[in-house]
Amino acid sequence: MRNLLLHSLSASSHYEPLAELLKKTCGELLQKATLKVFGELNTKNIVKMRVLLGDLMCYSKPTELSEKEYIEEVLSIIYESSNK
Repeated sequence: MRNLLLHSLSASSHYEPLAELLKKTCGELLQKATLKVFGELNTKNIVKMRVLLGDLMCYSKPTELSEKEYIEEVLSIIYESSNK
């Protein structure tokens, strides 16, 4: 799935229907998810959501941490920045 998304992002500059689909998915749906998770739609929260999704998309299991520890730390960093 990750490879398909990366190829789609790359090809979207040449295929308008694909670009529109990605715009809707990465724009409108991301904003709805951000609003649901953080309760407020602002630049900081949108960036945090993109960081989280980007991290999950590029995730490869670190050998020095368990999967649970890694995900908990990512979420901790994102939520800690919410409280600043």
